This record gives sequence, C-alpha cells and structure tokens, in this order.
Amino acid sequence: MGFIIKTAYLIGTLLIGGKLYIWFGGFKGVSELDVEQVNEDRPEEERLRAEDVKGVNKFGLAVFVIFSTLIWAMIGLTMGKIAAEITYHKVFRWFMYILVYFIFLRLPLAILSRMLIEYYEVKRMPEKAMFLIVSLACYILGISSYETIPFLFKWHLYFLE
Repeated sequence: MGFIIKTAYLIGTLLIGGKLYIWFGGFKGVSELDVEQVNEDRPEEERLRAEDVKGVNKFGLAVFVIFSTLIWAMIGLTMGKIAAEITYHKVFRWFMYILVYFIFLRLPLAILSRMLIEYYEVKRMPEKAMFLIVSLACYILGISSYETIPFLFKWHLYFLE
C-alpha cells in the first residue's frame, strides 16, 4: 500500500510541478518579445519604447528563472525522498535511484522543456541546463540528507512519514 501511495505522490507532484513550469514558461515567452511584437496591435499613442520592452524582457526572464528553479528543486527533493524510501534492499535501492531519476525527473524535464519551446515559440532555452543541475542536486540531497534540508522545501512531505 505504501508503494502505491508513494508512486501516486510522485506522479501528482510531477503533474502539479509540470503544470506550474509550463505556466511560468509564459514569462519566458514574454522575455523573448521584441519591440515590433509588443507594439503590433497597439495604437500609436500606447506604443512602448525599446527601453520599456527590455525591462519587461528582464522581468519575465527573472520570474521564469526564479520560479522554475524553485519548482525543479521541489520536484527533485520529492523524487529523492520517495526514491530513498521505496525500498531498503541494497541492489534494488540503486536500481530505484536510477529508475526514478530517469523516468520521474530527467524525462519530464526534457519533455516539458520541449513543450514550453513549442507552445511559447521560444527560440533558445539555456536555462534548461541550470534546471537539470538544480533538480539533480536536490534529488541527491533528497536521497542522502533529507533531514538537514530547510523547512521551505519539505513542508509537503510530512504526511508521508
């Protein structure tokens, strides 16, 4: 029964985190707009200057990077904590670490980033490498030293204990 609950929690966390990641991807789309795209449908007196558009671009990128980093950190910690608790057998434990990493962390990041690129017509996405490193680091922290992680990242896992 515990295995089913933990698997459901993995999938639920991934669905909620993925939905939030795609939603915050809209800010990434805003960060790549140029002056012509922003002023396309505006009347002449409401057009934005290039400096204003650059400010909007920087704000959109900052919001996207900050919140997406938090999302992938939460997903990585959740996956690491649950992967550490699924089995206690030595051989199966390492098999589960690798399996959970690729199926529930690496594959969703690749798929969701590709969806974000296609959905918002993003030209390039160098932040994906940073999200991969953050999620992997938090995954390893979730496996090895979950108890030393601050309360901010582990508030949602208390009911599993």
